[in-house]
Amino acid sequence: MSLELRDLEVFLVVARRGSFSRAADELLVSQPAVSDRVRHLERVVGTRVFERTTRGATLTPAGEQLLPYAERCAALADEALEVVHQRELHPRLVVAVHSTFASRVVPLVLGALGDLPRRVAIRDAHSHEVETLVLDGVADVGFAIPGGARRGLRRIALPPDPVVCVVGADHPLNRVRRPPLDTLAGAVLAVNAWGDGAEGVLMKLATAGVEEWRVRHCGDAATAITLARDHGHVAFVTQSSAQAEIRTRQLRPVTLAGMPRWTVRLDLLHRIAERGAEAIRTIVSGLG
Repeated sequence: MSLELRDLEVFLVVARRGSFSRAADELLVSQPAVSDRVRHLERVVGTRVFERTTRGATLTPAGEQLLPYAERCAALADEALEVVHQRELHPRLVVAVHSTFASRVVPLVLGALGDLPRRVAIRDAHSHEVETLVLDGVADVGFAIPGGARRGLRRIALPPDPVVCVVGADHPLNRVRRPPLDTLAGAVLAVNAWGDGAEGVLMKLATAGVEEWRVRHCGDAATAITLARDHGHVAFVTQSSAQAEIRTRQLRPVTLAGMPRWTVRLDLLHRIAERGAEAIRTIVSGLG
């Protein structure tokens, strides 16, 4: 009994929708057909991948383990079809990067490519997934927080991106010059806690009287920026992610007295074997 790609595709839809019936609606098949595919998958792997309840379906621990592999298999299958179907068109360049860093690196990539004809696709992925996507060839280049060297992979450091404190245009902090950290004790914060110095700043804020419940931890910079711009939060985000709102004065940077240095470092990743590829050479040279 072998693992079939269609089983993995159905598995991914059920995992994303959290329901066999909703997955059936999306796939335009009957619910029994979805159940049959999942049962076949479970017979192949030898264990249950979903917990079925009256409210839907959730991944078992085995299903959680299977999920990233299923995503990679589906992505590779899509890439194979893309290569075959589009072989006469311009080459495709896939960039893997977390959404928090996309505002910084996507313009960098597109600016470096200039007039080089490429069909560019951006794939959202966490840093630990970026390495795997690049090594597997699913992505041509990736951007990730610094990590250990892996065989076959080249890392090139980008300049550190400073984290800034920003508030909406009407926030009271705009009227205070170099406010001390304890000024934030009564504020609500939106923090995208990546990078070198994040822990130190959070400890300083706690010492300054900022209660833990007042700190909203945001998984991406866009959420923190929205909370600052539209909902009165004080946000801590990278300078590159907020530069558009700062330029249009929707957000104002606040220089906090006593705030420790906080930066976010990123590496560009590509396969060593691809270093001679024209697009890779162009992007790497653009970093200089």
